[in-house]
Amino acid sequence: TSGNLYSKKVRSQFSTYNELRASLNQDLGIDEFVDGWKHEGILIIDNLETLSYDDRKQVIDFINYDLPPTIQVIITTRIPEHADELIALKGFQSDSGLTFIQTYLTKNDIKLDLREDQLRELVKCSYGNSLVLVLAIKRLSSKIISFNEIINEMRRLPKDNPDNSISHFMFQNTIEDLFKNFPQYKDLIKSILLCLSVRQEPLSADILAFAHSKTTNTIDDIEEVLDLLANYLIVEKHGIYYAINEFANQFILISMQPSPESKR
Repeated sequence: TSGNLYSKKVRSQFSTYNELRASLNQDLGIDEFVDGWKHEGILIIDNLETLSYDDRKQVIDFINYDLPPTIQVIITTRIPEHADELIALKGFQSDSGLTFIQTYLTKNDIKLDLREDQLRELVKCSYGNSLVLVLAIKRLSSKIISFNEIINEMRRLPKDNPDNSISHFMFQNTIEDLFKNFPQYKDLIKSILLCLSVRQEPLSADILAFAHSKTTNTIDDIEEVLDLLANYLIVEKHGIYYAINEFANQFILISMQPSPESKR
């Protein structure tokens, strides 16, 4: 009624559909929605793409079939979902992109020896795509690639991105960089990525170590590679479990087709 929107800073509130339902019920003080629910509200789900395929499907089914019509839903996602209305968000423009980079560097305590004009060039050549910018920052900060090299890569990016081709392009280069700069882990990186890709549910380091029990790789090797992949946003960590990033998964499914024996 005041015209102001009050919010509090929160961390990730859920990583599965069941956690979302439990959190929603707890906030509303209910066990489940009843017939004739009259209260109005807005449910905002940010970054739906971070959930697994099955969890995303359950969330969409819940919205379509279980949520009362008096509750409206706003979803942000990098993976297209069916909705009553779709709004494509444009990438960062020059000044906002520069602010995004500087804020990200500060919050993550990352030092990049780049001039302002170089940072603006990153924004321009990435078309303001936040995921591409973060991947570029990660690669630049680790010294695996020079500024000129990454700009030359970005200049080959498609201007339009109807099928997530920009993110696919950047993950391809990121994974190839890891193969090049960590040759001792190349086979293990590929094997872990295939395990995470074939199994849709998140996996722990212990489970992955068991899957590699017939190799010479130790649990320490597994954990080191998982941390490396998480640092480069290729996998996402939820507690003790790891799940592959949806965009990275698209690249892996195309370029690293597992054999029938690998699937088993």
